[in-house]
Amino acid sequence: MNIGYYPGCALHGSSNDYDQSLKACLGALGVSLQEVKDWICCGATAAHSLNHKLALALPARNLALAERDGFKEVFAPCPLCSMQLLKVRQAVADDGLRRELSQIVEAELRGDAEVLNLVQLFEIIGRDRLKTAVKQPLESMTAACYYGCLLLRRPASSTSMTSNNPSPWKRC
Repeated sequence: MNIGYYPGCALHGSSNDYDQSLKACLGALGVSLQEVKDWICCGATAAHSLNHKLALALPARNLALAERDGFKEVFAPCPLCSMQLLKVRQAVADDGLRRELSQIVEAELRGDAEVLNLVQLFEIIGRDRLKTAVKQPLESMTAACYYGCLLLRRPASSTSMTSNNPSPWKRC
């Protein structure tokens, strides 16, 4: 399985250990990660507070580069990077905005590459393949629940917070 890989700034810097473990574990599962060439920062930390178009253009460029390289799926293990890519993918359903962003980033953006987080990638790999790859079961370990699940979900639509729609907090 060959998947586009968007590591983002953190996995090449402060979270390099996460990058290395992901590559080792996924490699053992037969997943080949091909880094998107010439990727840039997705702007997750500050771009949204500076300029809305910039906040869309930065991840749009990365998505356009992944599509240019022929990736149908792009794995973004950082939750913030993943959410930025998902937001722009959702936003480019508007053809006018898609064309405008394509012009800004000087690359054709189709918005058809699927953005995957780690949980989705594990779902694609499949439980059976994961089970057979286990070398040392951790049956005696007690797992702690992580309540950051909202970062793993698709970005909410503009109407998801209205009284007609359930709160996204209840969907976890």
